[in-house]
Amino acid sequence: MIKKKQINRWTHPNNEQNFEDHIGKFLQEKSSTNDINILNDIIVEAITEAQKKCCPKSVKEEKISLETQKKMEQRRILRSDENSSNDDINRMNKEVSREIRKDLRKYKDEKIIKTIEENKSMKIMRRKLTNGNKQIVKLKDRNGNITSNREHLLQIVESFYETLYSNQSTLYIVEYQQRKVQNQGSEDIPEISLDEIYKALKKMKNNKAPGEDGVVTEAIKLGGSVLIAKIQKLFNLCLWNQNIPTKWNNSITVLLHKKGDIADLERYRPISLLNHLYKLYTQIITNRLETQLDFYQPREQAGFRPNYGTNDHLQCL
Repeated sequence: MIKKKQINRWTHPNNEQNFEDHIGKFLQEKSSTNDINILNDIIVEAITEAQKKCCPKSVKEEKISLETQKKMEQRRILRSDENSSNDDINRMNKEVSREIRKDLRKYKDEKIIKTIEENKSMKIMRRKLTNGNKQIVKLKDRNGNITSNREHLLQIVESFYETLYSNQSTLYIVEYQQRKVQNQGSEDIPEISLDEIYKALKKMKNNKAPGEDGVVTEAIKLGGSVLIAKIQKLFNLCLWNQNIPTKWNNSITVLLHKKGDIADLERYRPISLLNHLYKLYTQIITNRLETQLDFYQPREQAGFRPNYGTNDHLQCL
């Protein structure tokens, strides 16, 4: 991470019905449009405004006890006193550090026990206990020179991945004229139904980082029937026009350090955070393709298919 983007973290609304009603009222007041970019902006704005109005702001939990905070205040006073000796200050520093470690250990233990007792996700718990994301403060350029300038860091990252993902090999490349997808079946491509949207939403996982628009899957699931109807209209317009909103092409790239030199970009793994509305649309397309492709698979193909396993081949043997 080079630049931090301020994104309102998702918190569950105190009243789900109020959240749904706010989205429904907002969407009903907007005039109808068939422009996919405008319609996408309206949907995102409706969810964002409802989140601001109905979802409480996340409150940072206090990890340090009141007793430790009092000792920290005593240390501050002791440091500001010119008559304080170095021995007294060092002794107070050790005492405060010891109490802080004790409080943090107690906080983590309580969180772990609570997560186990309530049978919640250990992955989410571990994420909450981390100390945050580390920012990239320096990188090497192509010549091996190290820089810490933010603008130069962005230029280095952009240049590195443009070179990495550019198609350099022309050995097996032949001229190809892209053709539009033609329906070879006897049926027309059906429009996306509400059932398909609900089925795809059910498959999508919660607690995933949002894309550039800040909309998360949890908000879409709680949006209600009016929101789903608008999303259905947007998806069908995308399907008929064979196009998607411009903002769906944007993503947030997060660089995760694997190991080795932190200034070497080759030691990082990039992850792209896509908009969840785009992920929902692609999930619907994926569900359709899986259904069609699975139908034409031979009985001998038991791997990587739903409702099949290794036991099917073992029985054949």
